[in-house]
Amino acid sequence: MSAQTDDRDRRSIAELQQMDRDEARNLPHREFKRWESITDHLDRAAEQREEWAEDARVANDLIINADASDLATGVTVFGNDLAAYYSPDDPDVRDAAQRLGDILGVDGDTDPEARAEAINADDIAEEDIDAVKDALAELVLSAVVEWDGTDLQDAPDATREAIREQITQARPDGWGVAGLMDAWTEIQYAVESNRDERMERVRRFRDEERRGDRAANRQDGL
Repeated sequence: MSAQTDDRDRRSIAELQQMDRDEARNLPHREFKRWESITDHLDRAAEQREEWAEDARVANDLIINADASDLATGVTVFGNDLAAYYSPDDPDVRDAAQRLGDILGVDGDTDPEARAEAINADDIAEEDIDAVKDALAELVLSAVVEWDGTDLQDAPDATREAIREQITQARPDGWGVAGLMDAWTEIQYAVESNRDERMERVRRFRDEERRGDRAANRQDGL
């Protein structure tokens, strides 16, 4: 008889969702506890959706509107304090890497900077040195956001060209081809290390969030 009574008193989830707390207090104790559990999960789901919406808004703002300097990392190259950032699919980086590959016959790779990695200064023909230096300088300038405190993103073309002309000079007046290769290696290492560190922080954060969710679910008996 008791089981039949419990079955009659058991509301559907939809019915419980429609009740406010005052209505739910009139339910049998077991049904009130069901109402509390369902309401709690719905509230948390709503909060999660709000967080996801906010995350999407922030991500959109970051992707569309963020300044590259927000993600740039500092690196010192031949005494110059640089802030550098690039994306592997940046067209300027890819174009400069493509030019290097075309000049030196280096096969393409999914990573645009891989072409530069495959270059050995001793293997460069004398007639190709100027073109290689120009392509390496473009890689450097595409990645550098600030140069000794000067914002290169908004700098006039003349400023960038002056830097390009200087660093492509042979040493000791400039960096020379070997120096440009070393400079790009330092910039690439700094940017990729910073990117890997950010991704590791995200991974740890997600792992902690999942552990928290699992603990909450165990506590709720789910």
